[in-house]
Amino acid sequence: MGKVEALRVLAEHKNELTRQQLLTLRGQILAGDVAAAMRGLARIVQGAGYGN
Repeated sequence: MGKVEALRVLAEHKNELTRQQLLTLRGQILAGDVAAAMRGLARIVQGAGYGN
């Protein structure tokens, strides 16, 4: 997955994220760490790691 495609996926989920989460994931994508950003997005959207 390229940067542009990852940014589109991130934009689809922007209503589910806080501003800080959005900016962090966007920064990871722009820095070239697309895989980590997509893992982080999946974790946030699924609610993992928050006492579930």
